[in-house]
Amino acid sequence: MISYLKNAVRNNPVLNQSSLPLIARYTFRLHLIGWILGNVAFAGLVFPLSDIILKRAFNASDIQITIHAMMMPVASLFSIHWASIMAGRDKRVFFLIAAFFGRLILVLILLVSNANHYLLLIGILFFFNSLVMPAQNNIFQNNYPAHLRGRLFGSAMAAATLVTMPFVYFSGWLLEMNEDAYKILFVIGGVMGFLSVMILRRIRIRHRPIDEGETCEIPIYAGYAEHPRYLQLMMSVQRLTVKPVVEMIALFRKKRTFALFEGAFMVYGFGFLVILPAIPKWLDEVVHMPYDDISVARTVIPSVLMILLSATMGRLMEKSNPMKFCAYVNALMVLFPILIVTLPMTVIVFSQPVNVGVYTGFFIFGLGIVGINIAWNLSSIYFAGKDEVSLYMGAHVTLVGVRGLTAPLLGYLVMTYVSLHAVFWLSAFFFALSSAFMAWLHVSTRKKNERDMSHTAA
Repeated sequence: MISYLKNAVRNNPVLNQSSLPLIARYTFRLHLIGWILGNVAFAGLVFPLSDIILKRAFNASDIQITIHAMMMPVASLFSIHWASIMAGRDKRVFFLIAAFFGRLILVLILLVSNANHYLLLIGILFFFNSLVMPAQNNIFQNNYPAHLRGRLFGSAMAAATLVTMPFVYFSGWLLEMNEDAYKILFVIGGVMGFLSVMILRRIRIRHRPIDEGETCEIPIYAGYAEHPRYLQLMMSVQRLTVKPVVEMIALFRKKRTFALFEGAFMVYGFGFLVILPAIPKWLDEVVHMPYDDISVARTVIPSVLMILLSATMGRLMEKSNPMKFCAYVNALMVLFPILIVTLPMTVIVFSQPVNVGVYTGFFIFGLGIVGINIAWNLSSIYFAGKDEVSLYMGAHVTLVGVRGLTAPLLGYLVMTYVSLHAVFWLSAFFFALSSAFMAWLHVSTRKKNERDMSHTAA
């Protein structure tokens, strides 16, 4: 037992940072502090109950709840544009923009008076927050060795989640005491989120040669060369609109396995997003859960699992590949929506009513989302290899926006014209389909690699 604990400490980068290479150790310390602050801000104070606040405090309609569910993924549509602009440039200026307009802007909650203003504030925040992911993944790609990347990422996630848990319950308890307390939570979250991005901005990137020829240049019509101002305007418009899309299409054509993986992940995303408009309605109108109970079910339980399993999931990701890893995780996620709608009974635990379906469903969700978080953040690095990772991450995140435009609306339509229960069954179908797609892709990729190796040996 003692030797097991010693090995656990020795292999844990949070507890034993001296075992890390110098550049990884320096990066991990700032990464850890930044993520703890950011996780407390967003996952602890602001967004665990954001949709419930919108429904109860602002009496939002189903379509407004659906728009809220769409905002974060739709904002990701702009990620590919940010990634294209970032490629080969200093990332610190982008961190600075995200710090002010993607985090600190939350203090404007004090001026919000209705559901539409609330949605506008959240939309602006998500738009600029989509800068952070491509920028920070560039840091992870360059400063973390490939064999430690999953473990470092998982350990940072677990540590940040551990610190966040008390804040999650506190925010639910405070809102149950006073529903207007969301203003205080948003202001504190905005300041902490601002500090988290500024800390990530301090990390210096270890530069290394990037393979040439990974971007696609779009020719400018020669006629504009006679008019420099028009040429400059066309180049700016091209860089912000057409070029990123062409780069993504060219990337998918060149990296077929990555394109198929993104297709399978798209199906998973439909399962995740289609259910978002239905969950607040289910919790508020069907099971009538108070804020603090929702905090425990939706956030505390998954957070405990995040703490216990993140490092392990990181190691499994290192030893496997994203396709095989996601096939297992997505199969597990099938149970999440099914349990919520098939176990509606309530039991008494410590003199408090507990909805069995909601708690067991979110327990399964917690198990699955640990793996999904690891895969979502690191799969682009896996496929990028030595290429510019921001282009892969930009394509990865932008497709979140594509499904974000349709999946919540699909959930709203099914909820409105079929039934609330049908949305949960549709979600389970998408999770199952994604798992099968990932399993097929893993097997076909392995066979292709074996054939290539045999041809090379011959």
